[in-house]
Formats: sequence, structure tokens, C-alpha cells
Amino acid sequence: MSTCRYLYWSIDGPRARIVRSLLDGSNQTVIVSSGISSPAALSLDVSTGDVYWTDVSVDSIQVCCLMADSEADLNLLT
Repeated sequence: MSTCRYLYWSIDGPRARIVRSLLDGSNQTVIVSSGISSPAALSLDVSTGDVYWTDVSVDSIQVCCLMADSEADLNLLT
């Protein structure tokens, strides 16, 4: 999967999530919607296909593998 054709962003609040879409805003897909509460500071590792973010509510850095078929590959880095 090419990560270069997508736009990634986080949404904070009661329904916190990380989302991606095509560059024109179409085809929005929720990447992560569980196990997060205040996602911020997204960073994409294009060589591995991982997306990293901070979650300020739990003082952590989290990662999700974009090559996975589900949200199950969410990891907490402390």
C-alpha cells in the first residue's frame, strides 16, 4: 500500500479517532477508533507503513501498522 496518496489526521473528543482519506478528501477511512482518547502529533513512517501519535491523556506514544487489516495492531510505547 502506498502511503503517499493519503491525508492523515486525528480527531479528539468523546469519539476520538485517526482517519485517512485520499488527497481530495474522498474515501475517508477510520484507522483507529478504540484505545485512544486524545490523539495528537501524527507521524507517518513511510518505510514501514506505521503511523505514530501521542495520546496526551495517558502520556504515551502509540503506533498502528497501516498494513494490518484491523485496529488490532495498536501498540503502546512508553
